[in-house]
Amino acid sequence: MVPAGEIQQRQSRFRDAIAGAGLDAAVVVESTDLAYLTGTNQQAHLVVPAQGEPVLLVRRTLERARAESPLSRIEPLGSLRELPEALTGAGVSAGSRIGLELDVLPAGLYLGYARRLASHELADCSALLRDVRAVKSTWELERMRRGEHPD
Repeated sequence: MVPAGEIQQRQSRFRDAIAGAGLDAAVVVESTDLAYLTGTNQQAHLVVPAQGEPVLLVRRTLERARAESPLSRIEPLGSLRELPEALTGAGVSAGSRIGLELDVLPAGLYLGYARRLASHELADCSALLRDVRAVKSTWELERMRRGEHPD
């Protein structure tokens, strides 16, 4: 299990990268990235505002996500139709510039997000997330030295 402090540091570095790139938020959906930033590997959407608290929107097993992740805001997301409202609840208003992981997001899903989030500007945050993940913490380096998986 990834310590809560490690998750907080990862999110903080990602939030700084988002803000530095001129994004208002990112929505993370890829399972490896979700596990890295939340400590759980659920079918979910992680909303990371450049300013404010991240929100994990879980599609399936809410209680499991709450047990595995140290995030304080873990909420249900019944369907993607609810995503615009959930973004507003996370402080991401219409007109905001939102990053998505366009290097791994299938085209069909991207088009669905573009349709549902038409009042937002969509951008790519893939490189930002890769750069954050490339810098290993002391905790990750120690795990790697012992031959353990750092995520």
